[in-house]
Amino acid sequence: AQAEYESWADLENTELGSVMNKEKVLEKLEDLDFSQENMIKELDRTIEHFKKLELEKMAKDISKSLKDLAKKEKALGEKTLSKDISTFEKNKEQEKIKDDFNEIQNDLFELKKKNDKLKKPVEINTEEKEKEINESLEKAMEKLSENKLKKANEQQNKSSEGLKDLAETIEKLSKGSNSQEEEDLETLRILLEQLISFSLDQETRG
Repeated sequence: AQAEYESWADLENTELGSVMNKEKVLEKLEDLDFSQENMIKELDRTIEHFKKLELEKMAKDISKSLKDLAKKEKALGEKTLSKDISTFEKNKEQEKIKDDFNEIQNDLFELKKKNDKLKKPVEINTEEKEKEINESLEKAMEKLSENKLKKANEQQNKSSEGLKDLAETIEKLSKGSNSQEEEDLETLRILLEQLISFSLDQETRG
């Protein structure tokens, strides 16, 4: 079991350490009964909570990125109706927004992978909404290239609304992640390192 946890920690490759939180960790460690059975249970609990906090923080970041992109798409929709901006520039901005959304989709894929590793995964159904957004972004680019500005604007407004809807869906997974939870995540990182170290030390002695 210890080898499994060690490899998981290596796989996550997270930085350990926040000097401010070390006192909390020491207090926590003092409260533990370090029998082998309790050690395994504590590792399980710590790892699960650690994964949940990571998931919530990642969901918060993705939601913010989606909201920012929705604003950019809305702003581009307004620019689209302006004859003072070249079609080339509008197309270039639209293509950049589509590329940014594809990057966010990669983050969503990673979020779902993390969710699948939980003992009790939450339900994340975003495929249909992602498809709708991609389609409206594609249509916006198509209408821009045809110089059909009003139709392009309609698709851009649709994309912006879709991005906002997706942001709200993902935001629910974050459970209002805040600075205190991020501090807890740092504390858990240190605790997890200490538990693994202690467990491996026990294994060596045994």
